[in-house]
Amino acid sequence: MVGDYTVGTDMTIQRPTDTEEVLHINRKKYYNFDIDMSDKVMDYVNDEDSSLIKNSESELERIVDTEFLTLVEWVKPGNWIGINQRSLEAGGGGDGADTSASIVTSATGGTITIDADGPGAENWVNGTLYRLGFNASELGRPIRLVSTSGYATDWWRILSVTSSAAVTVENWDGRVQTGNDSYVGEGDILYGLHGEGRANKTADGGPTNENGWFYEIQASVPTTMTSSNVYNAIVELKTALDENDCPDDERYLIIDPALEGFLLKASQLQPAIAMAYEAVILNGKVGKVAGFDIILATGSKVSTRAGRQTIDSDYGDWVNGTFTAGATGSQALACHKAFCTFAHKWSESRVIDSTTQFAKLYQGLNLFGMKVPAQRRKLGAVLYYTV
Repeated sequence: MVGDYTVGTDMTIQRPTDTEEVLHINRKKYYNFDIDMSDKVMDYVNDEDSSLIKNSESELERIVDTEFLTLVEWVKPGNWIGINQRSLEAGGGGDGADTSASIVTSATGGTITIDADGPGAENWVNGTLYRLGFNASELGRPIRLVSTSGYATDWWRILSVTSSAAVTVENWDGRVQTGNDSYVGEGDILYGLHGEGRANKTADGGPTNENGWFYEIQASVPTTMTSSNVYNAIVELKTALDENDCPDDERYLIIDPALEGFLLKASQLQPAIAMAYEAVILNGKVGKVAGFDIILATGSKVSTRAGRQTIDSDYGDWVNGTFTAGATGSQALACHKAFCTFAHKWSESRVIDSTTQFAKLYQGLNLFGMKVPAQRRKLGAVLYYTV
């Protein structure tokens, strides 16, 4: 909202407008325990009721943290770090003569359909044979179409998996208005449909009517983390946020104990180890790396996802091919404080006398909800990894 000022010329009034979204308070959690009067007299525990209430609050905190870390599925497509699956399986030999992936646009995005001759194909990224097609684990992941002539569409978000051969997609921010600018072609819904950042329908890169296109899923397979590459991976997360104009303050990276161990051993960070542990540890915060405040998540809080299945047979062997479950990887969320909006309230908190026992009932009701607003998806990035 900044314009050029010219002496003697009236300034244009720039009126702010709101983009509204609804945050649903859709989680309801309660505690309801009793303390019998006779137990309270005979127990050696001091202030038993306060301790139990505190335990209930700690359990609620774990539930909220766990749900928050599942929001990685709303990270902007293009901001996922891992091993991509790029498969070209067309014309019986992957020569690109036919179309192995095509898209039909709709009023809300589009549907990508693949036409595979067999159950598996070599991944161009790491040379491994992976199963073609889609399953529920692809929900929320980034996907794009890539042509044999070198063009690629923008990354889109997988909105739903309709079959093993088809998924519906949407823009990273959920936009459904047709456009006519340098980013969205006239009458198009999807960004970069005719090539990344391109809107020219006459340019090469039109997957709606051209052969030689295939698909690529970002971070389809977890990358293996070691003390040698963990710092570089975190720098990639930083770069992803930088490229989306994310403010450089109040950035957080939530990691599990295994990744923390690699960080402590990373040669690039040896001088910083003392700083990380001499500082006061508060709410899991253990230090700062590449501009991120590092937060430790443990146990069930850690978000995980199954990787893509591998296959031991080459193209076309539906009968004899053996599938192996993909490795389950952890998802480390890197984000700005504004990535998610959250609201909660202790709606009720009371102590009442039991009508059937000589006891008091301690009850509490907490309501909460969280959401990643569409325009804030770009303030997040995710590292999909295994150790």
